[in-house]
Amino acid sequence: MRSLVVIAALAGCSGILFAQTAPVKMGLWEKKMTMDMGNGTPRKIAAKSCITPETWQEMVGNMSKQREGCTVDNVKNARGYTFTATCKTSDGSTMVTSGSETIQDSEHIISQSHTTMTTHGQKREMESKSTSTFLGVDCGKIKPGEPETEDN
Repeated sequence: MRSLVVIAALAGCSGILFAQTAPVKMGLWEKKMTMDMGNGTPRKIAAKSCITPETWQEMVGNMSKQREGCTVDNVKNARGYTFTATCKTSDGSTMVTSGSETIQDSEHIISQSHTTMTTHGQKREMESKSTSTFLGVDCGKIKPGEPETEDN
């Protein structure tokens, strides 16, 4: 299950990362996410990350890689993108995730996604919403590529 959440999150980030020049400020970012994994009990997660030009380019490279069994369609618009990702696993399960990411300005990003996973004919719906906020140029103790995560 954790890998499916990672795939959904990666799909949700892929469109914005294709930009050649980072459309956001470099430094410390905080992302607050609410995820409902289909059980009606939302899970809140907060993470702080240090984004540098190097980590940005690494994310761009990772997001442009093909994932086995998956296709991703991104549609860019003036302030972000929408996407649909379809993945099939070796056990015959399918996962379809659609969502969007909107860059409000260089310090604020809003994201949302909806995932339908089908395993052995059983469907499960999952929702994710997040806001990302630039906190400042100094990352303090948080190192690039090593986000600090809190479960609430």
